Amino acid sequence: MTDLEQTCAGSVLSPPPGKAYPDLIPIAGYIATDAAFPERAISAAFISFAGLTTMSIEDIKNFSTIAAAIIVLMSNLILFFLVFKKEKLFEGERQQFSLNLKNIELQHAKKLQDERHDFEKEKQEIVEAQNKLNYQYSRKLQRQRAELDAWKIGYELETTVRNDALRRLRTAVITLFDHFQNMLQLALRADDQEILGVLAKCIQALSNLDHAIDAAKSIVRNDIEAAKLHRLHIIQRFFLRVILDLTRRKTERISQAPALRKMESRLKKRKEVTMHYLQSVMEERPRAPDIGSSE
Repeated sequence: MTDLEQTCAGSVLSPPPGKAYPDLIPIAGYIATDAAFPERAISAAFISFAGLTTMSIEDIKNFSTIAAAIIVLMSNLILFFLVFKKEKLFEGERQQFSLNLKNIELQHAKKLQDERHDFEKEKQEIVEAQNKLNYQYSRKLQRQRAELDAWKIGYELETTVRNDALRRLRTAVITLFDHFQNMLQLALRADDQEILGVLAKCIQALSNLDHAIDAAKSIVRNDIEAAKLHRLHIIQRFFLRVILDLTRRKTERISQAPALRKMESRLKKRKEVTMHYLQSVMEERPRAPDIGSSE
């Protein structure tokens, strides 16, 4: 036996008087804690078992209580170690979860910031496009208003010139009819001298009518109005036939009274038709331009 075994055996087998195995507890503690030296632990356990055979019941109870306390203490230590390990693992998981949550929050905040930036950018683009459209519409409206104002000025000027030309044409027509009616009345009275003077006025009135028709045709822009004015040249042919008929009757000395009265009636009807026709031409108005039609 080694020195330690002899010492332990002596302590167990030769207890001092009045005290049962005082060295049992250190041996048991040595057995529990000296796991790094298995030979010593086995020797101590053997010595302790050998000593138990000589222990009394009271000593066995005390040993059992001590062993149970040691087992409970070891269980508590193991449980504490497991709980501590679990708590440490849980703390690591909690820190990892907090870190992940923080990263997610940062990513979400960055995503929201990017979306807000994109939204502000799109909003700015929409506002700029709207401002551009408003500017273009304002420019277009100003241009159309300027065109309309220019058309109004041109319309007023054209209407004034047109009305003056048509008024002169109407005056020329009325003068021509008056001269021819006066000539027919003189022809009924057989006043040749005055007829010649009135005939010269009629020829001059025909010339004035021709110039008035051409002037009016050069002003109007509507083809329909120009065609209507061109048809007034028919009056010239009518009056030329009247002049030729009067001349022929004077030359051949044919009775003129019935023919002159018939001619006077035709002249009145022709005057009414011509004046009505001329009035329809004067009631025509220039059309407004189609502003912005090209766009």
